[in-house]
Amino acid sequence: MARNAIVDRARSRTEIPSDIPDEAAAGPGPSDRAEQGWVAWRVHRALEELPEREREVLALAYWSGLSQSEVAEFLSIPLGTVKTRTRAALAKLSDILGDELQ
Repeated sequence: MARNAIVDRARSRTEIPSDIPDEAAAGPGPSDRAEQGWVAWRVHRALEELPEREREVLALAYWSGLSQSEVAEFLSIPLGTVKTRTRAALAKLSDILGDELQ
Protein backbone atom coordinates (compact mmCIF):
# COMPACT_ATOMS: atom_id res chain seq x y z
CA MET A 1 0.00 0.00 0.00
CA ALA A 2 2.78 2.40 0.91
CA ARG A 3 4.53 1.78 -2.39
CA ASN A 4 1.34 2.42 -4.34
CA ALA A 5 0.73 5.64 -2.41
CA ILE A 6 4.24 6.86 -3.26
CA VAL A 7 3.83 5.96 -6.95
CA ASP A 8 0.39 7.65 -7.09
CA ARG A 9 1.77 10.79 -5.48
CA ALA A 10 4.72 10.89 -7.90
CA ARG A 11 2.36 10.52 -10.87
CA SER A 12 0.07 13.27 -9.62
CA ARG A 13 2.82 15.87 -9.58
CA THR A 14 2.48 18.32 -12.40
CA GLU A 15 5.94 19.80 -12.26
CA ILE A 16 7.14 20.98 -15.60
CA PRO A 17 10.61 19.63 -16.32
CA SER A 18 13.20 22.36 -16.65
CA ASP A 19 14.81 23.01 -19.99
CA ILE A 20 17.92 21.03 -20.68
CA PRO A 21 20.82 23.40 -21.36
CA ASP A 22 22.51 23.22 -24.75
CA GLU A 23 25.98 23.38 -23.20
CA ALA A 24 27.57 22.16 -20.01
CA ALA A 25 28.17 24.63 -17.21
CA ALA A 26 31.41 26.61 -17.54
CA GLY A 27 32.70 25.73 -14.06
CA PRO A 28 34.56 22.59 -13.09
CA GLY A 29 32.52 19.40 -12.98
CA PRO A 30 32.36 16.89 -10.14
CA SER A 31 35.39 14.94 -11.36
CA ASP A 32 37.43 18.15 -11.66
CA ARG A 33 36.45 19.23 -8.14
CA ALA A 34 37.29 15.78 -6.79
CA GLU A 35 40.70 15.88 -8.44
CA GLN A 36 41.38 19.40 -7.13
CA GLY A 37 40.45 18.25 -3.64
CA TRP A 38 42.75 15.26 -3.89
CA VAL A 39 45.65 17.38 -5.17
CA ALA A 40 45.14 19.92 -2.37
CA TRP A 41 45.12 17.11 0.21
CA ARG A 42 48.26 15.54 -1.27
CA VAL A 43 50.16 18.85 -1.33
CA HIS A 44 49.09 19.52 2.27
CA ARG A 45 50.42 16.12 3.31
CA ALA A 46 53.68 16.75 1.44
CA LEU A 47 54.09 20.11 3.20
CA GLU A 48 53.84 18.34 6.55
CA GLU A 49 56.91 16.31 5.63
CA LEU A 50 59.06 19.43 5.24
CA PRO A 51 61.18 20.77 8.09
CA GLU A 52 59.41 23.55 10.00
CA ARG A 53 61.88 26.24 8.85
CA GLU A 54 61.26 25.47 5.17
CA ARG A 55 57.50 25.09 5.62
CA GLU A 56 57.39 28.47 7.39
CA VAL A 57 59.12 30.25 4.50
CA LEU A 58 56.74 28.71 1.95
CA ALA A 59 53.69 29.56 4.03
CA LEU A 60 54.69 33.20 4.36
CA ALA A 61 55.53 33.52 0.68
CA TYR A 62 52.67 31.59 -0.91
CA TRP A 63 49.78 31.84 1.57
CA SER A 64 50.52 35.22 3.10
CA GLY A 65 51.68 36.71 -0.17
CA LEU A 66 54.93 38.17 1.18
CA SER A 67 57.91 38.76 -1.06
CA GLN A 68 61.17 37.04 -0.19
CA SER A 69 62.50 40.33 1.19
CA GLU A 70 59.41 40.70 3.38
CA VAL A 71 59.77 37.10 4.59
CA ALA A 72 63.40 37.79 5.49
CA GLU A 73 62.42 40.91 7.41
CA PHE A 74 59.50 39.17 9.13
CA LEU A 75 61.67 36.24 10.27
CA SER A 76 64.72 38.42 10.96
CA ILE A 77 66.94 36.25 8.76
CA PRO A 78 69.12 37.12 5.75
CA LEU A 79 67.49 37.23 2.31
CA GLY A 80 69.92 34.58 1.08
CA THR A 81 68.68 32.21 3.78
CA VAL A 82 65.08 32.74 2.66
CA LYS A 83 66.05 31.99 -0.94
CA THR A 84 68.00 28.88 0.08
CA ARG A 85 65.15 27.55 2.23
CA THR A 86 62.59 28.27 -0.47
CA ARG A 87 64.65 26.51 -3.13
CA ALA A 88 65.27 23.52 -0.83
CA ALA A 89 61.61 23.29 0.17
CA LEU A 90 60.38 23.38 -3.42
CA ALA A 91 62.92 20.73 -4.43
CA LYS A 92 61.80 18.48 -1.56
CA LEU A 93 58.15 18.98 -2.47
CA SER A 94 58.96 18.03 -6.03
CA ASP A 95 60.69 14.86 -4.83
CA ILE A 96 57.86 13.96 -2.45
CA LEU A 97 55.12 14.51 -4.99
CA GLY A 98 57.09 13.22 -7.96
CA ASP A 99 55.03 12.53 -11.04
CA GLU A 100 51.91 12.06 -8.91
CA LEU A 101 50.48 15.47 -9.77
CA GLN A 102 51.40 15.62 -13.43
